[in-house]
Amino acid sequence: EEGEEDSDELYHNGEEAIDRVVEAMGMEAVRSALFQLVGQFSSQDAWQAKLAALTAVKQTVEYAEETEHVNEMAKLLLAHADHPHPRVRYTSLHALGQMANDQAPHFQDAWHGTVMPMLLQKMDDPIDRVAAMAMSAFVSFGEELENALMIQYASGFMNKFVGRLQTSKHRMVQEESITSIAVVAGVIEKDFAQYYDGIMPLLKQLIMNAKGEKESRLRGKAFECMSLLGLAVGKEKFLPDAKEAVGEMLKTPLEADDLQREYIKEASERICKCLKSDFAPFLPHLLPNLFKQLKLESDDAAAKPGGDDDDDEFITVSTGDGKLVKVRTSKFEEIQQAVQTLQTYCSELEGAFFDFVAPTAEALLPLLSASDDVSMLCDEARSAAFQTWASLIKCASAGAKERNQPQTMAPELLRNFLQRIVPSMVNNEDDPDSLRDAAEGVSECLKAAGAGCLNGQEVAQLVQQMFKF
Repeated sequence: EEGEEDSDELYHNGEEAIDRVVEAMGMEAVRSALFQLVGQFSSQDAWQAKLAALTAVKQTVEYAEETEHVNEMAKLLLAHADHPHPRVRYTSLHALGQMANDQAPHFQDAWHGTVMPMLLQKMDDPIDRVAAMAMSAFVSFGEELENALMIQYASGFMNKFVGRLQTSKHRMVQEESITSIAVVAGVIEKDFAQYYDGIMPLLKQLIMNAKGEKESRLRGKAFECMSLLGLAVGKEKFLPDAKEAVGEMLKTPLEADDLQREYIKEASERICKCLKSDFAPFLPHLLPNLFKQLKLESDDAAAKPGGDDDDDEFITVSTGDGKLVKVRTSKFEEIQQAVQTLQTYCSELEGAFFDFVAPTAEALLPLLSASDDVSMLCDEARSAAFQTWASLIKCASAGAKERNQPQTMAPELLRNFLQRIVPSMVNNEDDPDSLRDAAEGVSECLKAAGAGCLNGQEVAQLVQQMFKF
């Protein structure tokens, strides 16, 4: 109804206004009036009044500094967790989650004995949105809970999450169940091994079945959870399932606006950190897409009529070879993320990355030789590329040593870097940030290459050039 929509708009405007007022004036100045109003509204019978009181607590708990006030807020929220109206229950749980974020770890230490059993109970709320919010509050509360305490509660909560995953068809309940499982795994780490065999088949089944348009987030959460479980239990236990996980990731079409894109990127990095050199067989399938993301091409800017791209911003830039291309501004963030993923692969695999050093260096070269406008727009990506190049030198050196091959690639990579970066430092001598990034890149590459990679004449020339700045 139109009237209900207007009422919700007023509610949200008031919600934001309370936050702004307390932030601007400070809790000390408004505390007396705020607590008086919260008490006045929470004591009324109307659910709308109670909702307003709980919302005020949710919006202002981050500004509470005294333990006494935090405790009073917690008592009020807990008193309304079983209210007959679902919006009051939902907001009570939402506010408890906010309190767990803003007042960690003191809130967890003082209140876990009361809050954790209540959250476990509310995960069976007859209203799915309320049950999902109980799990969301658990995520916020559990992330900052001490390892020993989480171990104490883990069994009961894991039974609950598995049960909800198996019985609920509500997407939010499924998503929050998976996120909650990942939190337990992250907190108790190796002690999670006892739950692994019961959880992993459920996640694999979910990934196989959750392929609908509205299930991108759910599928992404499942990938995220699988990778976190892998980190928790270690390579030996995780390796067979990791192969299946990466196989499914590779089947997933990664559109620029797909919710799964970021989840899969981060999951692949976690799996890489877990498997180390055993991750190498996946690289031939993963690297081509990353190399493609590094390229500035005009067809990247082809906006789809009626699509989300209509609101994106475009800019025309000159590439290293002087070609003008029109690209989305978001492309530069995509480039940075691709470089960071390459950095993770290099640093975790070291010598096992040897076979992929040359194509990766070729893909990164345009960033090293970027024109002034590209350099300015993706300076963070360029700085990350400098560090990744240093990692490539390490991979080349370690790989050659492991294979008893002559050390030719590492010195070549170093010289290639210096030939491109040192002249650009001269051109950007009025830009201290660019100079700093370039100097740090030179330093890291020299350290990675080690002694003997440059002859005496090259060292003298480099030192002479550095002292010009």
